[in-house]
Amino acid sequence: MFSRRFGGPMFDRKKYKSIAKQQLQGRMQTPVICTLVILGILYVMYLPDQIQRSRFAITGISTQSTFPEPLAVLGPLMVFFIFGIINIAYSYLCIVMSHTKTPAKFSTFIKGFSFWLQGFLGFLWKFLWCFLWTLAGIVPGFVKAYAYSMQFFILAEHPHLTVRKALHISCIITNGHKADLFKLDMTFLGWYILSMLTGGLFLLWFLPYRTMTFINAYHDIVNEAFKSGILSPEDFEDPPAEDEGLDADKAPDTDEALNADEAPDTDEALNADEALNAVEALNADEAPDSDEAPDTDEAPDTDEAPDTDEALNANEAPDSDEAPDAPAKTVIYDIQENDSTKESSK
Repeated sequence: MFSRRFGGPMFDRKKYKSIAKQQLQGRMQTPVICTLVILGILYVMYLPDQIQRSRFAITGISTQSTFPEPLAVLGPLMVFFIFGIINIAYSYLCIVMSHTKTPAKFSTFIKGFSFWLQGFLGFLWKFLWCFLWTLAGIVPGFVKAYAYSMQFFILAEHPHLTVRKALHISCIITNGHKADLFKLDMTFLGWYILSMLTGGLFLLWFLPYRTMTFINAYHDIVNEAFKSGILSPEDFEDPPAEDEGLDADKAPDTDEALNADEAPDTDEALNADEALNAVEALNADEAPDSDEAPDTDEAPDTDEAPDTDEALNANEAPDSDEAPDAPAKTVIYDIQENDSTKESSK
């Protein structure tokens, strides 16, 4: 899929250079100042080597132990760091200028230094891959250098991307355009020569012009990749949010949800434990009363309770029995009276 050509005739070198001139018209001051700052940094970086060479030329005595080579002083990682942050800061400035029409501010260039980590890792990663390809031959290394040439533009425009993904996207969008980029670079051959003849002074105008031209080419081949379906805007999204980020972002929520669900259970468990403890405490308090029960076994009182009930029932029983007996006595008396009356009449 990624081997498909999508640029070809659409790559217009003259158009990119013409747009770059328009973009820099009336806005050249800040890029020139930033270029001067970069040249100053590089000059200070290689100053020890220049002092060593000049002393050796005058006295014929080597001062290598006193003034070692810059690479030996700063170390490879420091060199990668310096070149990396310079590249990312300057690319960020030019990317912002390509999206706006207002004069650029020097603070924009300074803000680009905040992406120093992307710059350092990007330069280191790019150098390692170019070095490995150079081991296979000068031509493969040269070709891969153009394949990775859009990495810093991608990181400057999308600083949230990882270095590896930016390098991968650069390979995708330059596929089929590496020869076009080489031809575009060769159109600046005269500018390179003039910069060398002027001791780098001509770079003050040449570097902004060249960078803006390549950024215009970058925008064009990215848009063409979108139209061809080789890339989509989602490919420039934050990798953590796209892959690991979603799970990483949801993980805390899930944990919080679990903790939130478990929190009531924990409280209920604590309340249940407290309730059990309270019941046990009450039982422990009542335990002496139950122990005293055998001692205060007032069985008579307990046994008398039925007697009391029987007494009550007994007292009530006669009343209930007398109620039906009363009419019976009356009948007996009536019968006796009748008998006595009969005897008297006789």
